[in-house]
Amino acid sequence: MARKKETKRNIRKNRVTAIVAGILALGMILSTATFVGGPMLLEIFAKDRSNPPGSQWDLETYREYLIYEIENLEKHVSEYGPTVAVLEELAQHYENLIYLEQILSNESENLDGYKQNMLKAYRDLIELTPEEPYYRLRLLNAYLVVDEGEAMISAEVEALTGMLHETPNLDYNFWFIELLQELEYTAKAREEIAWLKEYLAERLSGADADNTERYYYAYLLAEYEEDKEAALEQLAIILDEEEAESNLYKQAELYRDKLMAEDKAEDDDSAADGGADE
Repeated sequence: MARKKETKRNIRKNRVTAIVAGILALGMILSTATFVGGPMLLEIFAKDRSNPPGSQWDLETYREYLIYEIENLEKHVSEYGPTVAVLEELAQHYENLIYLEQILSNESENLDGYKQNMLKAYRDLIELTPEEPYYRLRLLNAYLVVDEGEAMISAEVEALTGMLHETPNLDYNFWFIELLQELEYTAKAREEIAWLKEYLAERLSGADADNTERYYYAYLLAEYEEDKEAALEQLAIILDEEEAESNLYKQAELYRDKLMAEDKAEDDDSAADGGADE
């Protein structure tokens, strides 16, 4: 299945732009938590618990810091063996370093090595936690910036499909769909959307219908099925059943308002276009 290089370059450019903007705007490592509906773009920064030297950050300083940390972590693995905590931090540092090299336009002779070491760290994490889909998703995310061939990607897609169908985790299911779309596995993404829609509809039809799952269902309807009317109906049920002080109520209310604002904007645009034609 072919993937367009131009799309991959655009994805990389968007990621790089987000990282640069964050570092320059705050002068520190950013923490972002993006989900539902998208890969955790800068979550690698959030999990860096070390305090790097100096209070004024620039990209070269951060690059040197990452290389220093990677050397220490690699030495720790060599001396004491791999653990999940160390490998996770190592993989995240390699990922950060790769992005920074791209930001700085460094033609580093070590860049290919950084990429392969990042993949190795994620694969070692998968080996240590074979039943955990999170690291497989991170590996699939890494394939957005490292060309490893369709066979490697397809193997992870197949493994994740089985895991997330057997034991759904809605955050992971949506993340998987987003990654499939970014990798231009369009048909597979549609299959996963259809499967998830059926799964959620079945869950909501039971006596123990859960409004958190209903919120995910509304999101799927609006964002993937382009059926805002049906999504708003699901959100109305949540707002009718949940306490106004609850986080779920507030989130549903915000999302309802967003969808209604989008509808109004579309109606205004249509009216403007109609007036221009007269």
